[in-house]
Amino acid sequence: WGSASSVSLPEGSTAQNLIETVLKAKGVTYNGSQSGEYWFLNSINSPFDHKPYAWDAATNKSWHLYINGEPSLLCANQITLKSGDKACLYHRRFAHARSRQDCRGTECDDS
Repeated sequence: WGSASSVSLPEGSTAQNLIETVLKAKGVTYNGSQSGEYWFLNSINSPFDHKPYAWDAATNKSWHLYINGEPSLLCANQITLKSGDKACLYHRRFAHARSRQDCRGTECDDS
């Protein structure tokens, strides 16, 4: 839904900060929740049909975070970004792997 862009965030910002900053700036409705020390991106509403995309039991699709082309093994709030890091979100099945070249993402600029 989005194109690659560059975002300036304060040093020490997390992938959660980046996700929320970009979605808010684009006026996209989303739902995230904190459970203990973990932050989860529960759903993002399509800016086209306003349908929420969340975990889907029928297809086993959910939101997955990639940092610099690699699937993240951590929650977004546990990942401290560095200048030049690229982040991508995909709504996909857990077992499906994306190519590194698919992740152009949003670049982080620690300013």
